[in-house]
Amino acid sequence: MSRNTLKFLHLADLHLERRLIGGKLNFSYEKAEQRRKELREALIKSVDLAVTEEVELIIIAGDLWEEDHLASDTLPFVMDTLGNSRIPVVIAPGNHDYYSSSSHFSNDIAVARCGKEWPANVYIFREYNFSHIKIDDLEGVSITGLAYRSNQSVQMRRLTEKLNPPEAELRICVLHASRDDHLPPGKIRTLPFNDKELLGQPFDYTALGHYHSRTFIAGENGKVRAAYPGSTCSITLGESGTHGVLIGNLNPGGVDPDELKLVEIDSRRQHSLEIEISGLQHVQAVEKRISDELEKNDVRREDIVYVKLKGTYPHGSRINIASELIDNACFHFVLDSSSVKPEWNLEEESETQSRTTEAMFRQKMHELIDEAI
Repeated sequence: MSRNTLKFLHLADLHLERRLIGGKLNFSYEKAEQRRKELREALIKSVDLAVTEEVELIIIAGDLWEEDHLASDTLPFVMDTLGNSRIPVVIAPGNHDYYSSSSHFSNDIAVARCGKEWPANVYIFREYNFSHIKIDDLEGVSITGLAYRSNQSVQMRRLTEKLNPPEAELRICVLHASRDDHLPPGKIRTLPFNDKELLGQPFDYTALGHYHSRTFIAGENGKVRAAYPGSTCSITLGESGTHGVLIGNLNPGGVDPDELKLVEIDSRRQHSLEIEISGLQHVQAVEKRISDELEKNDVRREDIVYVKLKGTYPHGSRINIASELIDNACFHFVLDSSSVKPEWNLEEESETQSRTTEAMFRQKMHELIDEAI
């Protein structure tokens, strides 16, 4: 049978069971629990979408969950959700959901936890070197990938040598890795590659994971030869915009750009705003400035908002935003005023005279002014 097309769903970096308390987004315990529940719902939505869209293959390019934080019911939830779809699912474990004999991708652990092995429609790369999968229901398709063995950075450049996948009309690679010169701040560099190395491989499409923003990599023919779908849901600061999964129709030579679409799965969107407050003299004016910016950026009630204030504000005044503004604006609101500098009044006398840095600064400025007169 000759095959010239394959409809697929590509997701990555769902990070089930991620600990969301702390960090710059600083979710409360209750909101962190709500968000973790939403991550599970995102997997259900993704699989339901695959069924509705009559997708032939689901690809998970790593970090489906966080192995070191897994709840006791996560494994049976994932196995049931993927297994009930009856669609072939291919998983390449990443650095957070790595494979080992004691990890939850092991059939021994699955039997111990759930009393059964992984469903027959779920194919997991368990080798640390590239291996290949051929699925009976997907004649004419070969899939290549590898698994991480721990949550560690791997610096080997695995794409420097040309791989030799089985002959097939459509050849796919699944890889959790770092694209050179595009490393996001705070992200570990692991299994690095450059575009020349990747595009030199004999794959029609490489399903990438690790970076949490959506990126397409095109070949000389203009078709998409590789893509990061981004994180399925926004989970860390800076993951703005729409988050979800990619659905595409693969042909020999790649995916036509018009045939590869992001489908929104996360109902919440994250906004990172920088707001200038210099010249504002009281907190009500700051609140008005924030409200205007939220409206300008189409912030919705269900969204996550990080506001970084910048500029100057009258010395000695506090920026205490009314809880009503925060509660009514969005699901979660973080205010960062650490970059705001005090607005000095050189005529104001300090009771402590020169015993503080502030007073010494004021005194020195007076001296410089007097010298200049």
